[in-house]
Amino acid sequence: MTDAPIAPIASAPKVGETIHFLVSGWTFHNVVKHQFTGVVSRRGDELVVSKSLIEANTDRFGQLAAWLALVHDPEAQIRRFGMQVVGVGGFPRHFVSTTPGELEHDEERRARVSAANQITDPKERKAALAEIESVYGPAAPTSRSLGTYSGKH
Repeated sequence: MTDAPIAPIASAPKVGETIHFLVSGWTFHNVVKHQFTGVVSRRGDELVVSKSLIEANTDRFGQLAAWLALVHDPEAQIRRFGMQVVGVGGFPRHFVSTTPGELEHDEERRARVSAANQITDPKERKAALAEIESVYGPAAPTSRSLGTYSGKH
């Protein structure tokens, strides 16, 4: 083994750069009040890259954690993790911070529908509801059948 410094990764973020998470549940190391700690991301979280974040996510061999090393390379993230985990800059405003299937996604959709239904102008209300449907998709079913069929008629 050599003590030669590891060359910086071309796609690694720079100190002071803002990154955002595209998935919830991604765990990473960070320093909070001078102590190393584990952090669990939520989709939409933004993080300013600091020297301590880079140090906390660098292993004893000088290798930066893959999620951080590949910040500027979405295709490499997809090859490595099967999806893009992080992006550069602030969380895009046109993205929803929840994902379909999450309880929070349904609650956020319901709250927006409720607010849209308070609009008194029918055209504005219809436009607001159409926008909600385009962003969140159709409402989740509110009921289901639990019956079973034997196949015999």
